[in-house]
Amino acid sequence: MSGARQNCKTSAYNSTEARLYTLDDPSGKWATIPAMPQLPQDLRQDCRVAGPEIRLTVTIGDGQTGVVSVYMDGTLITRVAGGVGQLLLGTSSTLAGRVLHVRTLVTDVMSLTNRMSVSYVLSGLSAPCVTGHTGDVDNDGDQLTFKAYFHFVH
Repeated sequence: MSGARQNCKTSAYNSTEARLYTLDDPSGKWATIPAMPQLPQDLRQDCRVAGPEIRLTVTIGDGQTGVVSVYMDGTLITRVAGGVGQLLLGTSSTLAGRVLHVRTLVTDVMSLTNRMSVSYVLSGLSAPCVTGHTGDVDNDGDQLTFKAYFHFVH
């Protein structure tokens, strides 16, 4: 197609500002497109079983709210708004070799911060299994999903 001007797009990512810039010809103007929020990485942890009663506590922190879904080997055990307190999962003998999956959908409801956190405590093990997630969103009302996988081993 002789003489026709094609629409060209050029983009560049600025990691310092976490922004994607695009240049659309023929205007020659740069447009700023907000970068996608960085999603929290999934947590994966082995937990050594040894006690008579294994319990799970999940706490949503930083004044935020959310929904916690707990699965054992892919089967939903419970889904609750807010945190989970001392949920009885079973005994060492019934949990060995199984995988606990906790998915927490956190909503930013605190106007003072866009920071989010989820902490996990598995008690009744040979040593407590304690870990957590943190993340940030851009706007009030935004949500993040945090996923944690705990493999119970002897």
